[in-house]
Amino acid sequence: MEDFISRSVNSFSKFLSEKEEILKRSKSSNLIISFALPSDKFELREKLDEILNISERSFYFEHPESEFTVIAIDEILNFTENGDGRFAITDKKIKEWKDKVVTNHEIIKDRRTPLFVGAMKFTIEHPDNEWKDFSDSAWYIPKIIILRIGKEQFFIFNFLYSQTSSYARLTDQLGSRLQYF
Repeated sequence: MEDFISRSVNSFSKFLSEKEEILKRSKSSNLIISFALPSDKFELREKLDEILNISERSFYFEHPESEFTVIAIDEILNFTENGDGRFAITDKKIKEWKDKVVTNHEIIKDRRTPLFVGAMKFTIEHPDNEWKDFSDSAWYIPKIIILRIGKEQFFIFNFLYSQTSSYARLTDQLGSRLQYF
């Protein structure tokens, strides 16, 4: 396990060095760094309950026919909207953030790689009390995504990056997140 963590942190450090010019030149005050790692030896089914129990926020989606599973753990960024304009405002925010992502997702052959997860009410009029604690639209970018496509599986680690972020702190965060697994 320690070997996997060390190799992963080194790979992430190399990725940050390769993307340094893009990160430094960004005119945006915040970017998202989204780093994918293959996770061949991780047994998702065996650890699923444990992972979901240690997270503050989680999201699970599975489409068995297409062999596609997404598990999202915790969050680095979220936004909620209420009211009739929720579709347009949410769409605008997602598009804005999608333009601020630095990734290595090209290692995932099948490009169905989520960045945002969430949900939206079809109608905002719910007279029953069971929906009162939910926003009309709630979306977030997870800290960690476990993605399974067919026989391949990946960990995706997301970080909020600003000009004051340090590479050392980011690599330390990755090492800490890898301890989950």
